[in-house]
Amino acid sequence: MYKLAVVLALVSCAHVSHSQIRGTPWKNCVRGSNNLVINNVEVEGCTAAPCVLTRGTIVSVTITFTPERQISDLTNKLYGLLLRVTCPMSPGTQYVQVVSLFIPLDWPLMHASIQWKMVDESAPNVGCFEIPDMIAQT
Repeated sequence: MYKLAVVLALVSCAHVSHSQIRGTPWKNCVRGSNNLVINNVEVEGCTAAPCVLTRGTIVSVTITFTPERQISDLTNKLYGLLLRVTCPMSPGTQYVQVVSLFIPLDWPLMHASIQWKMVDESAPNVGCFEIPDMIAQT
């Protein structure tokens, strides 16, 4: 299984007053109440499927979300990769998380979907989204 490497992770713990919807195709992969509403996902340079990622580059992923309950310790899971965010998040407040991912040179040249889960200390899956039909290029 190939992994994406996290190069840099930044989390804004400030309230976002507006949501700017961009064109990266994504879908929610949690059914029912998940305690965290994913408002938008943006993969840098991807406005339509398939998202074409260039191996050996760094791609920025921006996730805008709103917790429905207090969350103090959020962990992101992406193909076995863990990224922990420790900033208190209040219900009803919108947050933005920006993650820069390195696309490895040995990532296969094939179509794949990427599933991104967000978990905390009390729930195995508070939020989840999938970016369908991503492809790597040289």
